[in-house]
Parts: sequence; structure tokens; C-alpha cells
Amino acid sequence: AGFYLRKRQGQVPFPSSFPADLPEQLKPKGNGVLTPTQMRVYEDFGSVKLYDIKEIPEVKGQEDFPGSGKLVGLTKRATDLDRPGPQAQGIDTHGQISNQQVLDNLINAYFNLKKAIASYPDAKDTPLTSLRKTQKAQDIHKIVSLFPSMLRAAREENLFPREVMYLTFANKVFKELFVESNALTISSQCAVLKCIIAAYPSAIDRISEWLLAGDEPERKFVKPVITALIGNHLVDTRYIDDCFRKILITNLTSQHAEQNPARMREVERIIDLSITLVRELVVKEQIHPPESFRNIIEVLLRLPKSVSAPFERSIQMLFDGLASLRPEISAKLGHREVEAKNGQESPMFKVVDLTVPIEDPEQEGLRRRVCYLLDDWLTICLENTVSDKTYAQYLSLLRQQGLLQTTKSTNLFFRLITELCIEAAYSSKQPQSQTTGLSYTTIDALAKLVVFLVKFLDNANKIALLSAFLQVAAHALIRDHDQKSPMNEFNQKPYLRLFTNLLYDLNTPDPALDSSNIEVLNAFSHAFHTLRPSRVPAFTFAWMELISHRMFMPKLLISKPHRCSVMFKTLIVDLLHFLKPYLQNAELLDQIRLLYKGTLRILLVLLHDFPEFLCEFHFSFCDAIPTTCIQMRNLILSAFPRNVRLPDPLTPNLKVDLLPEITHPPRIGCDIKEALVRHNVLQPLEQYLANRQPTSFPIKLCEKLKSQTQDVKFGSKYDVKLVNSLVLHVGMQGIAKLQANNEEGIMPQFQDNSCMDIFERLVTNLDPEGRYYVLNAIANQLRYPNNHTHYFSCVLLYLFLQSEDMFIKEQITRVLLERLIVHQPHPWGLLITFIELIKNPQYEFGRQPFTNCAPEIARLFDSVARSCMPAKEDNTVHMPYGVDKDKLGR
Repeated sequence: AGFYLRKRQGQVPFPSSFPADLPEQLKPKGNGVLTPTQMRVYEDFGSVKLYDIKEIPEVKGQEDFPGSGKLVGLTKRATDLDRPGPQAQGIDTHGQISNQQVLDNLINAYFNLKKAIASYPDAKDTPLTSLRKTQKAQDIHKIVSLFPSMLRAAREENLFPREVMYLTFANKVFKELFVESNALTISSQCAVLKCIIAAYPSAIDRISEWLLAGDEPERKFVKPVITALIGNHLVDTRYIDDCFRKILITNLTSQHAEQNPARMREVERIIDLSITLVRELVVKEQIHPPESFRNIIEVLLRLPKSVSAPFERSIQMLFDGLASLRPEISAKLGHREVEAKNGQESPMFKVVDLTVPIEDPEQEGLRRRVCYLLDDWLTICLENTVSDKTYAQYLSLLRQQGLLQTTKSTNLFFRLITELCIEAAYSSKQPQSQTTGLSYTTIDALAKLVVFLVKFLDNANKIALLSAFLQVAAHALIRDHDQKSPMNEFNQKPYLRLFTNLLYDLNTPDPALDSSNIEVLNAFSHAFHTLRPSRVPAFTFAWMELISHRMFMPKLLISKPHRCSVMFKTLIVDLLHFLKPYLQNAELLDQIRLLYKGTLRILLVLLHDFPEFLCEFHFSFCDAIPTTCIQMRNLILSAFPRNVRLPDPLTPNLKVDLLPEITHPPRIGCDIKEALVRHNVLQPLEQYLANRQPTSFPIKLCEKLKSQTQDVKFGSKYDVKLVNSLVLHVGMQGIAKLQANNEEGIMPQFQDNSCMDIFERLVTNLDPEGRYYVLNAIANQLRYPNNHTHYFSCVLLYLFLQSEDMFIKEQITRVLLERLIVHQPHPWGLLITFIELIKNPQYEFGRQPFTNCAPEIARLFDSVARSCMPAKEDNTVHMPYGVDKDKLGR
């Protein structure tokens, strides 16, 4: 494998007896002839005396650093032996520190990083980017931010070249990855390796070689580490892709392979690891495109049944996810199923173009050709008197160059021209300039070129061409972000300009694209989802501006196909998921506060112009919003369809159950059963709701609601999504039963009802935290007039009435009250429920001890009562029963 990697890099292989970390000038060339540089080393060797072996200065705690053995510094000329000068101390005569001291400083900083991580055990399962903004977290981030400047302090030296120093430190950090495999440690070490690669890009090849061809072959099977390395672009996916394919083909195509247990165990481990990598990095996180693992995907498609049987379900789920990203993969999977039905086996790994190694653009002068083409296009764009003939000639030139003939060549052309334009935009800013302005000439020209090709290239599928460019641009942005963010050098403005120009130009009325407008919007939706804030945090503000752009959001939401609304729902959920850890822990830094304000404005626009969208997907949004964001949740739950007229909740003697809309179910556009199915709760729940068996199910259900991993990082021991799904599903089943009975009134039917049994057991048996989430899930359904609002309002009132526990009644009041004391808007169903609670003497709300426990509480209830209750003719208001006006302190 080591030979293969060096061959792919264009290096002549050298015998394995030579150290792999020799500087380039000292590496043997394989032809037996020494270069002048190498000969000079041998000639000078006699005049250099290896003396005075000096060790690295003692680092506090250095014994805890694996592999931190004594590094030996060499040499001094014999003439300087009797008078050690500055060089003997590692300092040159110009006052700069030597590379040896740079390495010492890096090791010291790394030890401090390890110590800071060890002092924060509560966050060991939290990645560095998702760490809470505590003092300990700030210490970790501060230490990581020191590495770029320390690495830049290295300089050219003959005895200890900086390349060797970079690789020495990188190797130590790499080995540390396999010592402690928790999320915080791995992500922190990856951040350090990113800094090294930013200073010395060739280190990525060595890291790939250490992983695949090192002295410990088991390293590549450590899933958290290899996933983090590939996900952070610290390992070239081409090496992983080719290496895994080679292992599988070698073991499976050899004679009697299936009779060799050792070979089959290695095959099974490689298949399992391959499925994990593609699922996590391509399907789930979408960090890499499917093309990055094309050999692995092709091998998985063609595995013999005897080998793939243990992984059949995992492979099927993997390709279901891939099919949504690449339709051609779905077609290949269908072909494989047809062959299986006919009793045929695909020829073993008969791979066509998918296994061709990615061509190096520099080798064939492709980058230079693209530069010339870009220069010609810039000339065309800058001239004001360009005719249609000029554009036709340029299009003919592109065809002659063969850059748009195949999917591979098209993607390569798009990648190169995007990188060139972004580099030109970066370089346009003067280093000493006081302004932050960039020149967007090349960016505007690139956008114009893409629009030109999409509209006028004779291509049967214009949308495929646009999607290809958007995905190429998105992954170029991700690479740029991952390389430059550790040094705070990433600039989101060129990419914002590019996507904004494309949005505007491709969504203006044009006969060439009018019939494909919806597909254009969907292509942008997929690209924006790839660039979601949790994946590219430094692009968040530009991303939020793009998804709310007037040429994107309104056009997507007024489109007839339902999938357009689903795509925009996904983008809003992406934004809410990014905000959730900060809002949950009230870590409102200036940037997060500004982002939160922008999110509220987007939701207000949706509430005013597209209320049906918020109504349809309220369940998904409430899942993503933390419980602390009461006003944001109220804003979403206050939406109601434009064809519904809300009755005034303060109307005297309002009969909610007689409203015509109260029997209509609301539209819910998301899968509410997904969490129940994932946690294996749906089937036993359905069985209990049907016949109340087994009787122990409600007790076991309370334990199942506790989270294993999902919400622990947000400070909750319950799976809030599961609670929300459970409450809504049970409520919908309860409504169906009531409609089947066709009896008058809801409350009388609660007496003997399996659905109500679930609610009562949850409220009674859960601790206060779990009960709060259940009551919140019920209150989330108190919206505009519909049968869900009516049913869950009755459930909440019934629980208040039947409960003998004062704490349960107080918690029900808290859930309602905390949603009413914030600024408007307030959901209609919430107002109706609270007015009924304080107005109907049956509930004796005013006589509850918690309503008069303190004058401040009494004044609060009085204030809420004044705002919720209609005024009498004598300008007085209905007071909660039992509240004494004289005790209010007015």
C-alpha cells in the first residue's frame, strides 16, 4: 500500500529501509546516482562532529505524551566546540527561534491542550465545534488558536528542515488519535492537524500513508478516528477508496477465498467500515459527494450474495439514501435486483469508468487551459459591445476543448474554474488595506458563465448541469472553509456573491428556463442543505441571507409541488438545529443574538405571508426549538390558514365545540411516527391502545422516554422528540376513537379510554422534568380551531381537574402561563384553554394554594386575568376565584 501511495503521487519508490521522513533533497532517486546536494552532505559529514547530544528542555508532564521520547539535536562544527554560541542554544544570530524550539513550543501547547480537555470530562462526548461557551471551552479554543502562529514561526534550516519538523509533530498528534477515542479529544486533535496541513499541505499525503500503510494495520478499523479524519479532509478519499477496493478484490477474487476464515474476517471488517463511512460522510452529513467513494460504492453494488448476506439490510438502507442524492445509483441498484431475480451474479467488480483514478489537473496542463478560457471569458464580460456571434464562438471553443463532454470532465472544469475565481477574489484584497472590500469581477463572470451554459448549451438536461455546478461550488466552499477557518482567514463574501447572482439570473423570467423553474429551486435547495450552518459555521450569516432571498424563499413556497415546501422546511430545521445548543444554554453571544434576531424575522415573514407553511410543519419546528425559546414557539403555533377566521377568544359564552372548524383535522406534513419506529415503541403502543395489554406497558414507556444519546448534550435526560411524537400520536388515536363512538362531548368519554390512560400515567409516573416535556408537547397542539386543538385542550383541563397532586396542577399552570406572559402573538387555542381554566368554577383555579403563595404571584395572575377576561359593564374584570383584591397590594 505504501508503494501504491507513493506511485500515485508520482514519486519513484525507494527501499523500505530508508526513513520515510527524509527531506526531499536527501531521498534516494532509485537510479544509484547521487545528486550534488546529496554528495555535499557526504563531503561535509567529515567536518561535522556528532557531539553534545542535547535533549528537549523538560516539559512539565511530558511523560504523559506517548512517543515523546528524547529528541536529539545534532551537531556543531569542531571549531565551535570550546565556545558554544547562540546556535548551541537553538537561537540564531538574527534573534529567531530555531525549528527545534518551535517543536518544543508545539509539544508544550499540545500538552496544555490535553490538560484542558482532561479538566472538562462533562464534554468528552461533545465535538469541539459544538462545545458550550464555558470558560473551560474557551480555554480549549484559545489553545487551538495558538497553533497556526506557532507553526508559521518555523523557518528554513539545513540540519532540521521545517518540513521534517511539521511531519514530526504531525506524526505525534496522529498517533495520539488512537489513544483516547472520545469526541472532544478526536475533534481537538483533528483541529491541530488542520493547522499543520494549512502550513504544510503535503502532510495530508503522509497522514494518508500512516493510516493505510503504517506499522499498525488495525488503525484503519477505528471507526471514530477514520471517520473524523476523512470528515475533516485530513485524509485523501482517493487513497481510502482505492485501498479498500484493492483489499476486497484481492481477497474475494482469489481461489478458495471463502474457505479462508482470516481473509473473510478482513473482508467483513472492510465492508462494515465502508458502509459506515459512506453512510456518515456522504448520506447523513453530506461532507463528501458520492464520487469520493465511487469504487467502494461499485464494489458494494456487486458483492456476491454469499458475502453481502450479513450486511444486506445495511447496504439496502445505504443505497436508499444514496438514491436520493444520485438517481443513477438507484438505476444501478435496480439493475442489480433484476439480475438477482433472474438468478444471475454480476461479473465480479466489472467496473467501467467509476474506478478510473481522478486525473491530476496539473499533469496534463488542464488548469492552464482553464485559465486561458477564463481569461477569454473575462474579456467578453468586460466588453460592452459583444454580439451573439462572440458568445457562439466561445461556446464552440468550449466544445473543442472537450471540457463539457462527460460528467467527469464537466465536474473537473467547474471545480478548477471555481477555485481560480475564488483565488482571484481573495488576492484582490491588499494586505495592508484598511478596507475589507474585495473585487468581484471574476465571481460575477463565473456566475454569468454558468447561467450562459445552463441556458444555451445543447444539453438534454440543463438542470443536471446546474446541479453539478452547485454541488462543485458547495464542496469548494467546504474545502476552503475547513482549510482557512482554523486561522480565521475564511471569507464568505465571494461565495455569497456567487450564489446570489445565480439565484437572481436563473429565477428571472426566461423562455429557456421557465418550464424548469421548480427544478432550479430544488437544485439550490440541495446545495444550501449541503452548506447548512452545522457543517459550515463560518458561512452561517451568508447562508441565512440566501435561504431568505426574495428570489428563493417566496418562489419555493408558492410552488405547487409539496416537495418544495418540504425542502424549505429542511432548511429552516437546519437553522434551528444550529441555534439549539446556544439557545438551550442561554449562551447568547453577540453573533448568536444577531442570528437569533434574523431567525425571528424570517419566521415573522413566514407568519405573515405563508402561514399555511408554519401550520403544516409546526411539529418539525417544535422538535428543533429548545424549550427555553417560548416566544419563538408561540410565533410558529400562532399561525393559522388564511381561509380560517379566528373567533375572538374573549367573546362571552363562546361555545368552542360548536365552531364548524373544530371538527376538521389540521394538515401535518411530516412523519410523526419516525421517532416511535426508531425506538421500537410504535408496535407495543398500538397494541396497548387497542386492548390495554400488557398492563405494564405504561410503566415501561416512561423508561423508554429517557434519552440514550440524543439530548444528553443539551442537558436533558429525556428524548424530547420521542415525547412529542408519542403525545401527538396518542392524541390522534384518541380523536379517532371519539369520532368512532359518535357520542356527545369529549370529557365524559375520558373516563374509560386507553389513550387517556397513557396521558394520566405519564403525568403521574414521570419526574417533574419528564412531566414538563409531556405537558409542553400537549400545549404545542393548542393552535387555531381544529379537532387537535379541541382534543388537547380538553386533555389538559381534564388532567388538571382529575389530579389530586398539587404539583401537577401547578406545573400545568406553569406551562400555560409561561407562554402567555411573553410578547404577542399568542396561539388561539392557548388563550381558549387558559380562559376556560380560570373562568369555569369547576376547576377552582383561584383557590389553588400556588395562586396566592406570594403577592407577586397574585398580581401576576390578576394581570393575566385582566388581559384574558372580558370587561364587565362596570369596567371590572372577572377575577380568578379565591383571589382577594385587598391582598394584591394595589
